[in-house]
Amino acid sequence: MLPRRYVGWALSNATTKLPSDANKELDLAKREQIDLDLQRHVQIDSPFIFLFETVSQSALRKNVNGFVSEPSFDLVLCRNVTRS
Repeated sequence: MLPRRYVGWALSNATTKLPSDANKELDLAKREQIDLDLQRHVQIDSPFIFLFETVSQSALRKNVNGFVSEPSFDLVLCRNVTRS
């Protein structure tokens, strides 16, 4: 029986497994490939059409080094930030 929130649509095994695989992968090239595979699965299997994407920006001064932010801003690494 399908959960109520997925009425008439079930997630494929790849769609549920790939996000956790990407989170565990340390090699950036492999992680990018996993993310591309996930996007393909969602585009093929999903009953939804994504029309819009949230755009966020960050700005840094020229003297700030080592700041890392992922595109979705759910991970910001500040431990290597230095100021010159």
